[in-house]
Amino acid sequence: MIVSEKLRLLFIEVPRTGTTSMAEVLLGLPGAIRISLRRSAHHTEVLDKAWLEYFTFATVRNPYAREYSVYALRQQQESKPYHKGTVEAAKTMPFEDYIAWLGRGNGLEFDTPVAEFLRPMRVDRLIRFEDLPGCFEDLYFGKEFNLELPKLHTVIDDRWRPAYTEVIADAVWKYACEDFETFGYERDSWREA
Repeated sequence: MIVSEKLRLLFIEVPRTGTTSMAEVLLGLPGAIRISLRRSAHHTEVLDKAWLEYFTFATVRNPYAREYSVYALRQQQESKPYHKGTVEAAKTMPFEDYIAWLGRGNGLEFDTPVAEFLRPMRVDRLIRFEDLPGCFEDLYFGKEFNLELPKLHTVIDDRWRPAYTEVIADAVWKYACEDFETFGYERDSWREA
């Protein structure tokens, strides 16, 4: 999480939704610092209570694109105990098999659906990954600081779409159904060009 007491804002870093680029910009704001949370902690249990009154925002991403992004990241990572086998799985399995493997409960918190990840936080503004390049214009602090978002570690284009079949899309839909419904992504959005 990125917090600025001076600007009274709190950015919730949701993995694989453009947070690396967002953090790069936000950490340059007055008084901004990164707060690391324990993986198992609920956000509200470890935050300074005053921060809970700040403007809170987060980024979300099409669940199909996010799951493919996680898979691509895992293929490049070194395995750590907290990965619970996901790195080895991504490096040795085609995408379809990896998604089926996750569906059997072998994933870890990193792959938690975004809606679940954000619960029980109050989020004042959700920014869709697809809208990131111009996102600061609509935020109350954006115009004041003339912020520009860099493109870091991200795949904004549609390279993930060819990896999907009906079977894979159904598995991701079942896994992240709440994200599709909560954030307005269509079930068939993997088909769109």
